Amino acid sequence: AVFPRSSFILPLIGMLTYREARTPAREALDRIGPQCAHALSEALADESVDFGIRVNIPFALTLWATREVSDRLIQNLLIQDSGMIRFKILRALAQMRRVNSELTFDDAMLTESTQRTLRSAYVLLNWYWLLEEGGREEPSRTTPGHELLSTLIHDKYEHALDRLFRHLDLIYSEEDFGRIKRGLWSRDDDDVASSLELLENLLISPLRETVLGLVKPASERVDRRERLSHAPLDLELKEESYDQLLMAILTSNSESLRAVGAYHIGELGLSEFRDAL
Repeated sequence: AVFPRSSFILPLIGMLTYREARTPAREALDRIGPQCAHALSEALADESVDFGIRVNIPFALTLWATREVSDRLIQNLLIQDSGMIRFKILRALAQMRRVNSELTFDDAMLTESTQRTLRSAYVLLNWYWLLEEGGREEPSRTTPGHELLSTLIHDKYEHALDRLFRHLDLIYSEEDFGRIKRGLWSRDDDDVASSLELLENLLISPLRETVLGLVKPASERVDRRERLSHAPLDLELKEESYDQLLMAILTSNSESLRAVGAYHIGELGLSEFRDAL
């Protein structure tokens, strides 16, 4: 920070992975100047860069709350496999808007990222229901691995919903979608009803129906099928067997889901999965 040099940029980016060094490293990058934003964006998109570094890059990029930097962050929303990094990017974009109230985002890219988040949430919701249904149909499937897999899928579903509402908060900048989401998860029926009404009034069809299909309370099978019917049109959600569900999990892009899915397959002794494993 005292002797800002461009040759320090890459070592400083590497320091973002360490809690003790993170803040002074950001201060030094700030002193070096806006040219650091390009190097940070390149590192964020490079999967060979350590995850502990990449997950801390979005906040570092908030040092430069410009349209060019926000465009790079949104581009990364479309290419990052990690839900955690996408979450960090969404938080960074919100912070940039707080720093620069006149900042506008690329609507087309943000809309595409929103649609991808919606598709992911519907897939996870369908998997969760199929997993629970499979356990009820065959109680021998309700192993510790089944319970862990069910919990993991539901957690990922809730994280996807959180990212969805953060997208909506960026698109509808004059509304507080964080408050609406808290109302939906409230134990007070009036709060839930109020949040649902706000969503119905704020969102435009077909986005309105797609979002409501995810968040409306439902317990009966007929309600679940009706909810899934509101999934994005380019997403086909089939009635899968338990084995088909496990194969989908085993070939997903989530390392944690693949690992727990493989463990559960081992618990059940499903030798037909040997080649896939």
